[in-house]
Amino acid sequence: MALENIDGVIIAGNTPAGTDRGTEIKDWLLENKDVCGFVVLDALNEESIGLELPAGHFVWTLLCDEKSNPETEGLTSHKADMAYEMLVKRFDGKELL
Repeated sequence: MALENIDGVIIAGNTPAGTDRGTEIKDWLLENKDVCGFVVLDALNEESIGLELPAGHFVWTLLCDEKSNPETEGLTSHKADMAYEMLVKRFDGKELL
């Protein structure tokens, strides 16, 4: 697994774009058993991800459209803090999936 360090954050990989993001992410995690914590940041696939992954691993970043509030769309400071908290949680040896 290729690792990338961006400002002290290790990016273990990403999934290919497709129609069912939740399944793609779940499959990637099942293939990469050495992952001990994760958080998904996504603007489009809330339902698919919610069906395939356990709660507490997803931050919905929303997409910009003409009705969106620029203060709440995208990866805001609040959502980044949420993602950080999810990543630093202890899993106490529990399986991720």
